[in-house]
Parts: sequence; structure tokens; C-alpha cells
Amino acid sequence: MFQVTVMFVATRLLHLLLRPLKQPRVVCDILASIIVGPSGLGRWETYSRVMFPKEAYNLSQTVAQLAAIYYLFETSVQMEPAMLLRSGKKCLLIAAAGMATPFLAVNAIVFPLAGYIDAGIAHGTFGVFVGVLVSMSSFPVVSQLLGELNLLNSDLGRLALSASFVNQTVSWFNVALFDIAWAAKSPPRLLKVVVTISSMFLLVAAAVFLLRPWARRIIRRTPKDGRVREGDVFIVLLGVLLMSFLSNVICGSPMQGALIMGLVMPDGPPLGATVVAKVETVVAEILMPVAYLNFSSVDLAAVVNWRSWGIMEGAMLVGYLCKFAGTAAAALYTGMPSRSAVVLGTMMNFKGLLDIILDQKSYTVMMTMTLLTSMVVVPLVEVLYRPMADDLGGGGGGATVQQIFSAAAELRVLACVQSEAPVPSILPFLEASHAAARPLCVYVLHLVELIGSYAPILVCHRRPTGGAASSSSSPHRVHPTLNAFLSYDELTGNRMAVQPYTTVSPFATMHQDICRFADDKSIVLILLPFRRHPAGAGGGEITREEKAVRTMIPEILRHAPCSVGILVHGEAASFLPVAAGEPPAIAYKVAVLFWGGPDDREALAYASRMESNPHVRLFVARFLLPSDGDSAAVATAGEAEEERRLDEQLLSEVRRRPRAEVAEIVVGDAVETNEAICLACDGKMLVVVGRRQGPSFLLSASEWSQFPELGVLGDMFASSEFRTAATVLVLQQHQRCSSLKVSTCTATISTTTTKEVWIHNKFLHGQEEKRENISY
Repeated sequence: MFQVTVMFVATRLLHLLLRPLKQPRVVCDILASIIVGPSGLGRWETYSRVMFPKEAYNLSQTVAQLAAIYYLFETSVQMEPAMLLRSGKKCLLIAAAGMATPFLAVNAIVFPLAGYIDAGIAHGTFGVFVGVLVSMSSFPVVSQLLGELNLLNSDLGRLALSASFVNQTVSWFNVALFDIAWAAKSPPRLLKVVVTISSMFLLVAAAVFLLRPWARRIIRRTPKDGRVREGDVFIVLLGVLLMSFLSNVICGSPMQGALIMGLVMPDGPPLGATVVAKVETVVAEILMPVAYLNFSSVDLAAVVNWRSWGIMEGAMLVGYLCKFAGTAAAALYTGMPSRSAVVLGTMMNFKGLLDIILDQKSYTVMMTMTLLTSMVVVPLVEVLYRPMADDLGGGGGGATVQQIFSAAAELRVLACVQSEAPVPSILPFLEASHAAARPLCVYVLHLVELIGSYAPILVCHRRPTGGAASSSSSPHRVHPTLNAFLSYDELTGNRMAVQPYTTVSPFATMHQDICRFADDKSIVLILLPFRRHPAGAGGGEITREEKAVRTMIPEILRHAPCSVGILVHGEAASFLPVAAGEPPAIAYKVAVLFWGGPDDREALAYASRMESNPHVRLFVARFLLPSDGDSAAVATAGEAEEERRLDEQLLSEVRRRPRAEVAEIVVGDAVETNEAICLACDGKMLVVVGRRQGPSFLLSASEWSQFPELGVLGDMFASSEFRTAATVLVLQQHQRCSSLKVSTCTATISTTTTKEVWIHNKFLHGQEEKRENISY
């Protein structure tokens, strides 16, 4: 327990101190083991007796072995073996180049200089073993470090994940053969090798044909809430020890058994996620620091032959450089830009804990080089690679609602939903946005947190054939959130052309998926829900998922390749769905609060497009300051005049609409402004505002905003103190496309294509669907 406490404190302190230097967790763990271990404080005799008592040596080594076993199981259970079958030629070429070049380079140095290496190290086996370790890119380590850098969802991050998976699969196979050959050194060698290989094949077959069906049976009997029985989890964790024991008996290493057990377990929820949740914290925070301290026993004083140390360090350094060069060269050969190739080559050199330990001397050398490599390559990747700036721009995104306002172009909306709560407000909003002469295409993206798996995925659900024959009485076998959109679209005669998708990724980087999807699909408007919580209402607490989605909003506003709309909604729908061809019982009343500026013009353009729907009634409240009669005191006089001209041009078009009414309201202070807002919103079902306004008495309230991402007006409507039943749409206009012409933006909408592969997804209960962009 003393070792656990000291290592936990040392690791946390180092992580706090090295965080400004962008150092990953693995560097902190290794440095803590060196400082607390024999090379640091362990040189004090009193401390060494307390920290490393001889009577507790066996117990410490057993804990370290358990840590390595469950760490390997935890990482392998989050891997999906099918990724190897879906790897494209580009991925296989990069992985092969990253393995072959360092392996050949290390052995080319070690074998000729074997006579100069310390006799305590087996020359031949050391060269082969170090060559495998240097050439291997650990999939769990790459995934973990990409997650720390928030690059897991980036284009290069996904490619690095696929390449590292192929790399590690082949490397593990080589390591297994190395273990078997090492165990078969004693005669009769041939017979022992045959028996060992046969026994391992039998162990793998038993795991595939017995353990995996048993795990599937656990998933089938798991309730809909996803809670796996504690007894089943206990049996799985006990099975890890049994498989490790059998592997140790067969080939002399328990690691292969833990690896096999993890790979046959289905990743993701419910079973994989539950198992990972049970062991992740214990392994990462308690067992692994002890493993670094005891299992490695890093003692720099153990390097007594500095010539041997220099040869081995030099061989590993050359291997890392060759791995970088081979990966980058293969990436350039496939047509990747030079900067991306350099970043990818650096990513493939991510290193972590070594799964197999040699003796103390060789481990000291290899761990030292691993530490130095990690300290350099991880910050270097963060400096060189900006995923949102480097990845976006290849699609047709960039149009705004105002730019397609005059043309009868298709409006592509990306509705992001995490649960069913915003659906009753989103559906009537989308229904009112549809008009016969102005087509609407809705992409619904279900946001699911990545749990119990390393690889983020994007799933495209295939709509059932038969059209209207598949009614809401026979709901589609998808998540209820997506099913609500599909059923509503069929009920209304497929007017909205709903395309359902699911993205499974960490919440911290999900905004990258959303922005990249919007760019690929030429989206004009990203729609994000924001639930209003009434004061004193039961169940008004913000859920963890809602907090995560709200955290994404500022990032999406900053990086989105199109306009962004935030839909502030309550608990109940304001407009009931109707069947195709039936008029609604009441008109859908929309109010626009207009001060001027790009965001307000975007809001007015969208509301005017809604007015094309014969069931929509539009009211525009244009707020004027007393000084507006003289001059507009914003920015420079030229900019103010241009802004006013654009405002008047759009307002003049709206005034000609048959179901639109424009009223100009002069307000003298904040009190009058607030009263006018309440009157304008009275009886309305939807209020549309810009995120940023022109000159207004409300601007002074921005410093007291609770939700600055909504702007001043959006924050006021989201407040529990503002009494309104209306849904509020807060719009931010995309600025980078402001110089494009309407024809340019509308022409790109129909040109985007995406590579798609049909697959079966275990997360969504047998619905036939496809994943996108998984072959490189």
C-alpha cells in the first residue's frame, strides 16, 4: 500500500508539473518509477528498506504481473479484430513500411556488433526482440495518446489507428513465435515446438468457439438498460486469469492468454464497456504505477558497460528514425501531403509500456529510449498538426442560408441529437422549414459516446425499402431517437428526405466528427439542441450527456464549415405532426428579432425561407435605436453604411412576402427593449434570433451571460427566469464563405460523394447499416 500511495502521488505531481510541456501520462509514469525507484530515492538505505522490503518482494512482483495481465486484457478487449479485414491498401502499405525498415536497421547494427555487447545479453535473441519492439506501434498506446491530444477523430488519427492495429497484430504474432522458440531451446526442440504451437492453436480455437458464443449469450440476455449482471462480469475477469495460466503453461508467458481473452470479447456496450469500466480505474491508477515500479526495476546504475549501452541505444535510435522515414515515405507514395506524412511518421513512433521484459540491463536501455522518444514525439505532433484546420475544406461546405435564399436550392440540415428529449421540438421546426418549391434534406446524426472500444466509427443506417408501406406501426430496428425521425418522415410522405447516421466517438473530440461530416455532405446548417430548464421544475438537472453536448457547442461555433443553429427548446412540442396532405390545425407562428448584422440577416433569411411554407406566418420585429435616424455608430462609417445597405436589401425582399409582416420598433433603453421583445414573442411558436446583433441596449448584459455561446438574446431566452413557451433558434452565419457567390455554393451541394461499405453493427441490434471512411 505504501508503494501504491507514493507512486500515485508522484505520478500526479509530475503530470501537474509537465502538463504545460504537453507531456503524456506514460512519461509521467516512467519518470515517477525512476525517481521513486532504485535510481532515485531508492539509493537511500532507510527509504529502500521501507519501500522495497525483501519479504514483500514476491507479493510486489505478483501484483506487477496481475497489472500487466489485466492491462493487456483491458486494451485488447477494446480492439476489434475485424479492423484488420477492413484495412485498405494504403493502410497496409504504411504499416508494412513502418515494420520492415526499423526491424532490418536494428538487426543490421546489432548482429555485426554483437561481440561488443555485454555477455549478459543474448546477442541473437536481443537483436530480433529489440527489432520487433522498435518496429511495433502499439494500438492501445497510439489510441491513448491520440485521445490525450484530442486527435482520435482526425483523418490522420484514424489512419494511424488502422495502421497501428495492423502493425501490432503482426508484431504480436512475431512475439508469440519468439516466445515459443525461446521455450523450445532445450532438446528435443522440434517436438516441443510442435506441441507448443498445437496447444496454442487449441487454446485459440477454444476461445473462439466456446468463449465468444458464451459472451454473445450474455449480451442477448442483458436488459435494455445495458446493465450486465455482476456475476457475469466476475466470471469474465476470472476467465482472464484462467487463460493466462493456460498460456503460461503452454508457452511460458501469461500475456498471450490475456490477449486472446480480450480479443474474443465483444468490444463496446454492453459487455465490453462494462468490463472496461470495472477494471479501467483500478488498473490505470493503482496496478500500473506499481507495475512500472516493481516489474521494471529501472536502475540506471545497472548499466555497467557503457559501450554496450551506447550500441543498444544507438541501434534503437536508428530504428526509430528508420520507422519514421519508412512510414513517411510510404505515406508520400500514396499521395499524402508532405506535412501530413511527417506527422503520421511521428504518430507511429508513439511508445508505452513494454509487454515483455528481458533482464534488468536490457530493460533499462529500452525503457530509457522509450521515455526519451515519448517526451519528444507527442509534443511534436501537437505542434505540427491542427486537425480542424488541416482536414476541413475538401468538401462542399461553406454556403449560408442567406446565399441560397434567392435560389430554389436544396437546404441541407444536419440535426445532431443525443437523446429523444429535443425530438418533439426539432420535428415541427423541420416540418415548418419544408416547402414544395424549396426542397429540404435532413441528415440526423445520433451522438453516442465511445465506451469500451478504441476505434471511433460513423454508421450510416440504410432506410428500409418499400416507402410508405413501412409505417410507424412497424418501427425500424434502430435507436428510438433515429426511429422517431424516420417514422415522422414516412407519416408526412417523405417530404424531408431523412438520412439517419450514428457517430460513436469520445465527447471531447465529437465536434471534429460533426464538422467533418458537415464539410463532406455540403451541409448548410448544423442544428444543435439546447434544453431550457424551467425554475423549480422536477427533473430539471442537466444530465452528463447534455453537459458534454453543451461543451461541444463553442468548438462547433469556432470550427464549423457552415452556419450553425442552436435550438433552445422546452419539454413539450409546440406543433403536432400531421399526415401527408393534411393541413395543421393552427398556423405555425414565427417571430424574428432583428437588429442587423450578419447573424441577424442569417436568422431573417432562414425565417423567410420558412415563410414559403403555406402554414407558416412570419412576424419580423426590427429594432431601431434613436440614433439610427442620424448615423450608425458601429465600426467605421463605410462599414456601417454597407451593413445598413445589406440589412435594407434583405428586409425589402421580406416585405414582399405574402405571409410576412415587418414592424419597426424604436427603443430608448434596455427596459423598453425587453418589453418589446416580450410583446413580439407573445403567442409565437418559434423565435429566430442572431447570435450576435448590431447596436443594441442589450450588449451591456453580455458580461453577465450564463451561456455565452448562445449570445445575449439566446442566453436570455434560455434563462429559467424568462417566461416563454416558444422554441428559440439562435443562428450564427458562416463567415469564411461570405465572399462566395450563390451559384458557387449551390452548385457544390450535389457533387459530394463518400466511400461507403455495408457492414453489420453490433451496437444497434441487427439493423443493416454501413460505416464510412474506414478504408484507407
